[in-house]
Amino acid sequence: MAALVDDIRNPATRRWPSDAHLWAFAEHHALDELISEDFEHGRVYGTVRVRNPFL
Repeated sequence: MAALVDDIRNPATRRWPSDAHLWAFAEHHALDELISEDFEHGRVYGTVRVRNPFL
């Protein structure tokens, strides 16, 4: 467990969730909308609509 905490705290080994992880989280938790610039604006993936906050 300590090694995992060290990995999270170390910027060189820190890993952020991928786009697929973000979508899967939103789908799993029945969120209506995912705000991201990395998906196609207005598209619905499963039951989650994507909104680009910069458009």
